[in-house]
Amino acid sequence: APRPVVQLAEHRSPKPAVPGSSPGGPAIKMAYQDLIILCLFFISGQAEACSFEDLMSECFEKFPDKFSFENHRQWPDARKLDRALRELRTKGQIKGDPQTSFRLTPAGLKRGRQLSKLFRQEKLF
Repeated sequence: APRPVVQLAEHRSPKPAVPGSSPGGPAIKMAYQDLIILCLFFISGQAEACSFEDLMSECFEKFPDKFSFENHRQWPDARKLDRALRELRTKGQIKGDPQTSFRLTPAGLKRGRQLSKLFRQEKLF
């Protein structure tokens, strides 16, 4: 007689539905830098500072397929923020560092507003 097979289901806390964030949804076509600006904009709005942990959490929560380990999708991969954060500082769109906090500059706020509008219209997918 065949033996029953037990399958383990991954258990994750429920997250708000974000278009393009699930494997069955449309793919996100944004660069990591834009996703980070968008998340900073969502978290901090106009002038608030944001810790690295809060930023990583927001990026992973909103875009888990982009900010997770390749072979362990249930875990966030902070390395995916490193290069993008350095490039954003070089472009003058953010200020700060992982040891203190991050903040959007006026140029970053402008880009954040543009991306937020596109995101709400689902034109990023």
